[in-house]
Amino acid sequence: MTDPAENAERLTWKLLALRFREFRAAVVDAHSYSPWANSYLLYGFLWGVPVPLVTLGLELSLRGLPATPAGIASALADHPVQVVFLLHPLLFAWIFGVLGTMSREKDLRISILVRDLTIQATRDAMTGLLNRRHLLDHLDVEVERARREAVPLACLMVDMDNLKLINDTSGHLAGDSALIGLAEVIRQAFRPYDLAGRYGGDEFLLVLPHVGLDQAVDLALRFRERVRGHDFALPPRDRAVRPSVSVGIAVFPADGQTPSALIASADGAMYQAKTRGKDRIACASGPDPWTPPGVEARRAGGDPCAAAVTVERGPRDPW
Repeated sequence: MTDPAENAERLTWKLLALRFREFRAAVVDAHSYSPWANSYLLYGFLWGVPVPLVTLGLELSLRGLPATPAGIASALADHPVQVVFLLHPLLFAWIFGVLGTMSREKDLRISILVRDLTIQATRDAMTGLLNRRHLLDHLDVEVERARREAVPLACLMVDMDNLKLINDTSGHLAGDSALIGLAEVIRQAFRPYDLAGRYGGDEFLLVLPHVGLDQAVDLALRFRERVRGHDFALPPRDRAVRPSVSVGIAVFPADGQTPSALIASADGAMYQAKTRGKDRIACASGPDPWTPPGVEARRAGGDPCAAAVTVERGPRDPW
């Protein structure tokens, strides 16, 4: 059993060695000697100025010498140690400059650590999109904003088709690569201020502020085409299994008044798309409460999602 006192002493020496290495690195860093980049230099110089003033003033006062150049020269000639005190502003500036560089490096390490911790707390480690907890927090805010401002809000639940088949045939690394590729398509296909996160497994949740049903369907269709044309860099034996997506759409408030209700509606629509053959889009409900005048006539009396749901897969689809 180790002695706590020995452990504490060993830790103290390690910390001292670390501080010495940081000090040595700061001594040779150009930042320590740049008064434009390092304000500590000026603070150190000003901090050291009183030392020669006080010591030289005492010397002149005790010896009855006048405070003139001749008197100062006489004091310095009789007591050369006063020259050391005159150098104190430069010495203090050097020490403070080195400490300023050490402080800058520490702040930089802290900022990097905070950034990394923030990413770990808010981002999915594999895809880089928002993680589920952080995404749901944002969804709560967006639903309240949509309710307060009476504006539309769309939720898209996206499921990657055939991921299990890819995992079974080429392993989970290939499946992970497919998920990362899908996340990249999501970043490219939607607006910078849209919220996208990994909801769980092969499911992704998209929150689109100020988007009604018509626009959500258009965005989903374009997204599906982007997925179809994306190169997922799968192994050769998986090239015949082209990744696709099934998308469920729900809009506030027609399909849900709360975040959980919206998610449930979008999730149900997504499973409806999968049961109809995958690579499809389904809507939780038909009419859009924020439909602009004239859009209903262009729909010809139908749900704008109906065409997306019933479109048959093209001849280039392998299944």
